[in-house]
Amino acid sequence: MLDDLRKTARRRRVTIDAGQPTRTVYELYCWRLAHGAWEFLLLPRVPREKTADDIFKNPNAVAGIDALERNIQLLEMGAEIVVVTTLKSPSVRGPGSEQLLALPKPMLDELRESVSSRRIQIRH
Repeated sequence: MLDDLRKTARRRRVTIDAGQPTRTVYELYCWRLAHGAWEFLLLPRVPREKTADDIFKNPNAVAGIDALERNIQLLEMGAEIVVVTTLKSPSVRGPGSEQLLALPKPMLDELRESVSSRRIQIRH
């Protein structure tokens, strides 16, 4: 599409200079509750480190893989998602507290397939 625009513009002596868009990067946090249900939180990457409370007490966390897939489908095309498995900032949490987990391969493969047409990349 950009090449067609450039050709048309050249015929009218207009130059179009457009670089490749930068990808928006999101961070995906995954954990399981005491009763075994999966919880997910998808946040835009920001320069500051997130604390455990930023993750586990965030009201935007969703329950289940279906809810996560719907959230990912709303992202812009070409976005990148990084699965975060560790929090660098310490937090005092009691026994039985949530821990971040890597997604099991079948679940990760299903997510990747569900967004492949939108060119969204998911990586660990």
